[in-house]
Amino acid sequence: AASAPAGSPNANLNVVFNSTRANHTVVALDGSGYVCIFSSISTHVVADLAGCERVGRIRPVAMPGGDLAVREPWRMALAHLMAAGLATARVRHPSRATVEAMVREGVNAVPTSSAGRLFDAVASLLGVRDTVSYEGQAAAELEALCDARDAEPYPLPVTGEGFLEVDPRSLLQAIVADVERGASASRVGARFHASLAQAIAEVCRQVRGRIGLGTVALSGGCFQSRLLTSRTAQQLAADGFEVLLHARVPPNDGGIALGQVIVLDYGNPQSLDYLRARGSEIAAVLVEPVQSRRLELQPKEFLHELRRLTEQTGSALIFD
Repeated sequence: AASAPAGSPNANLNVVFNSTRANHTVVALDGSGYVCIFSSISTHVVADLAGCERVGRIRPVAMPGGDLAVREPWRMALAHLMAAGLATARVRHPSRATVEAMVREGVNAVPTSSAGRLFDAVASLLGVRDTVSYEGQAAAELEALCDARDAEPYPLPVTGEGFLEVDPRSLLQAIVADVERGASASRVGARFHASLAQAIAEVCRQVRGRIGLGTVALSGGCFQSRLLTSRTAQQLAADGFEVLLHARVPPNDGGIALGQVIVLDYGNPQSLDYLRARGSEIAAVLVEPVQSRRLELQPKEFLHELRRLTEQTGSALIFD
């Protein structure tokens, strides 16, 4: 499925895999980010049609209570405070001591590199909300109150010489210091968005310096934030990157299934080569071979081999 440059009226859905472009960097920021899963959630990958290489992530923190931390952002605020070596007294919840013990002991507190959970932590620390009724609510309400005019980023360093990590500890320290000085939630929230955009751009610069990739795709639920998306895209464009954005399909879960579609040329022997190499990973092959009003299924050799390959791998073969 193809994508077009940011701002293009013909921009198509899914920014991750595109058979007409060279490799590019994908920034995928979403809500899960379980470190034990090798995926492109809340991370940076280098991708093309043949696969991807993970090149970076947000530094992991504990996610106390697992999915309960999604519904109760104060838990992520507590975890990030502890990771940054900050006092936790500002988290006022009757279960604070219990959750602190969970984080310290690593009990029911899987590590996560989720950008969505970082948004939750900041929203809770700024008093936006400590509980939510749907995922992303705290982040959306944080964005809504931001005063983005001339927002200066906080420190959010990118570390590592091979595999890169965005380290939020100094960010949390700066946010807490700003709050204690009486800074408004609207200004702190705007500076947080600016910090994340700047860190994303720095990761992409380092990847470009290492392997020369000048195209960046932005995907994942966190890029439903117009403020984060616009700030990141502007920063990347100013640094000389071509930026790919979602247009017809949202960057969150609504685009996952369509993002798994791979478009191959009908009748092209190279398409069969791809199926030979990756056929065991493909659930179904949808064929649209008709190029005129005549119902012609040509070339026959291609179709015979396609049928043989799908039977061999167990993939469904569907003619539309």
